[in-house]
Amino acid sequence: MYFLSQGMFKDAKLKMLNAEFGVVRCVRTQDAAGKRGKALKSWREKKTLDLSSVIPATKAGKRVKDATMSWTSYPGLFAGGGLDIMTSALLRRFLPTLERKDAPRVLDYCSGNGVIAAATKLIAPKAHVTVLDADACALDACKKNLPDDVERALSDGWTSLASDAAFDIIVSNPPVHLGVVVDFEITRKLLDALPTRLTATGAAYLVTQQYVPVRALARDLLSSSIDINVASADGRFVVWKCSRKS
Repeated sequence: MYFLSQGMFKDAKLKMLNAEFGVVRCVRTQDAAGKRGKALKSWREKKTLDLSSVIPATKAGKRVKDATMSWTSYPGLFAGGGLDIMTSALLRRFLPTLERKDAPRVLDYCSGNGVIAAATKLIAPKAHVTVLDADACALDACKKNLPDDVERALSDGWTSLASDAAFDIIVSNPPVHLGVVVDFEITRKLLDALPTRLTATGAAYLVTQQYVPVRALARDLLSSSIDINVASADGRFVVWKCSRKS
């Protein structure tokens, strides 16, 4: 409850409590932002991110050098701010589609502290990458972790992006829980926007657990201009590829 005691939030309400954890809903205060930034810094965690297991070899059989990097995280970020098993599955399917010379417009949707974006820039340094997340702490970590040319969007879904912003590639490991409750709303909103957020030759890659009903969530798209196909699956996780119908 450190942040509450420091006045960073107000109107705190305990929403759920059991023997293991609790969920508190609170509203961010606008007071003394500079001082609160100093408090946030004290929670910053320095780690190492190793992407060597997911970086593909080039056509010449060479691998990208320096796939291990200094990494910033904060308590509470997804997967401890590191590379989790589902994102690994996503990157192993998505990264081989990139070439070093490529400069696509890439959106890392629900980016966390930027693992997908970091891997993308390793393979395609010229890519125009945007990271989007509703968590200001995650985007603060992105600022430390990623090159200066990566754009950051603090946004609850698509709300803060320009209505005409479209991307050649959208990549996501979307959260499917709200607290401890299963909730597919973020995935559904991601899928619903693909007809307007993908460029004419664009594609979206997302990873979900096997039980997530992606085709049912995307039922409104199945009769539209978007094809939704399984790119890879291992019985636990599914990587989906969504692209425009030819």
